[in-house]
Amino acid sequence: MAYGRNPDGTFTLLDDLEKGLWALENPVVSIDWFSAKAYADWKAKKTGKPYRLLHELEWEKAARGVDGRYFPWGDSFDPAFCCMRLSVEGKVTPMKINSFTIDQSPYGVRGLAGNVQDWCYNDWTADWMRIQGLDWTGSFKAALNMNKFLETIQQSSNDSLKTARGGRWNGGVLSARSASRFEERATTYLPSLGFRLGYSL
Repeated sequence: MAYGRNPDGTFTLLDDLEKGLWALENPVVSIDWFSAKAYADWKAKKTGKPYRLLHELEWEKAARGVDGRYFPWGDSFDPAFCCMRLSVEGKVTPMKINSFTIDQSPYGVRGLAGNVQDWCYNDWTADWMRIQGLDWTGSFKAALNMNKFLETIQQSSNDSLKTARGGRWNGGVLSARSASRFEERATTYLPSLGFRLGYSL
């Protein structure tokens, strides 16, 4: 277990974990999609605001702004700009949310290119950008037969595939790109996968 209980019933990190991978100032990780959604539902009920997980298109707009930049800060990449596997010498771990101030979008959202990936609300699909007959994934699916692969996976389990977006502390440049997309089973939990909340005004 990562957490212990204080005498008043609140949770706390165990001492040995706080010295290593975990810190209270780090993003929440190692929870599945259902837990992230449950937290959003709880937060909405507690605050009266319609908190929810973001749709991946909302997430991408928050990261890329109106100019479609490759990374939240612009089009050039430097590993010192975000928390990823080449950012520091030695052991790489998740970091405090304000550790990399350059990893900030035009809207002031931090940590989109590194540190922790975010669960998104929507199901994963390989052809989400099919618009007016234009299929930009055509060559990719032809090479990997992705649709057939996804159908096979989804038929073999009730556990749907969900979309995850963003970079991660143990990832490379590909995951740091704001347009990169990843699929995970809804019951997956990883030390590099968490969530962020939003709500519509």
